[in-house]
Amino acid sequence: MSAARALDDADFDLGRVTSADGVAELARALYGEAFTPTPGVLHVTAIDGNTGRTLRIDERAPKSQADTFALNLTRARADAIIITGGILREEPALSYAPGAPGPESEALRAYRHHYGPSGPPLLVIMTRGAGLPLDHPVFHDGHTRPILYGPASGVLPLRQETDAEVIGHTGDAHLGALLTLLRERGATTISVEAGPSTTRALYAGPVPLVDELCLSTYAGPALEEAQLVGDPLRVPPELALAEPEVLTRTASGPWRFGRYRRR
Repeated sequence: MSAARALDDADFDLGRVTSADGVAELARALYGEAFTPTPGVLHVTAIDGNTGRTLRIDERAPKSQADTFALNLTRARADAIIITGGILREEPALSYAPGAPGPESEALRAYRHHYGPSGPPLLVIMTRGAGLPLDHPVFHDGHTRPILYGPASGVLPLRQETDAEVIGHTGDAHLGALLTLLRERGATTISVEAGPSTTRALYAGPVPLVDELCLSTYAGPALEEAQLVGDPLRVPPELALAEPEVLTRTASGPWRFGRYRRR
């Protein structure tokens, strides 16, 4: 689908935004004038437009300030964020400070205070327990409230090693069960940031578990196999573009941005 509007990637430099209203204005520029931060299960991800596969996040990945803004906007809305232990191992400098990567953004902090939930979000780390880097900054920096979630036999012993909350399950717990648990604890906006092997469960059943997909699509030259991960993401028919996609121009090539919502 062709984009209706084209913007400069530099427009989404968070260093140029000074207020919650400024963040809201950028959100409307990226996702359309009708954008409002509604609750639900959110999935924000970046894919390669040539293959539909997820971009591997490392130093070789194509860069986009608009994509960084999209991720931060979703985090600013969330009561709870779901990741995996593998992400902590692969990204030792991962931070949930407003505006990360980069300097902390007072504008994003103000946006969360005005439009989002109060207090730091829950950060639910799906893990089997073994090899989890408990010295990772997310356990100590105060930007989230970490929870370890996994098989009881693997995660319950970690209670002796961390101050984070630990929830052990028995049997084959799945992403749907975790979403139900978080809703029961009062979370109304849940962002899933895990990789494709985990997030495929959002789309695998007869009815998608996701209410909103914020999709960043790199539309530049073909990437190498090492820059991609997982199978192609196929947007289910239950989700539709809320407004036409937006195109941004970056040094790495063009990007498209679309916000899909449950019909």
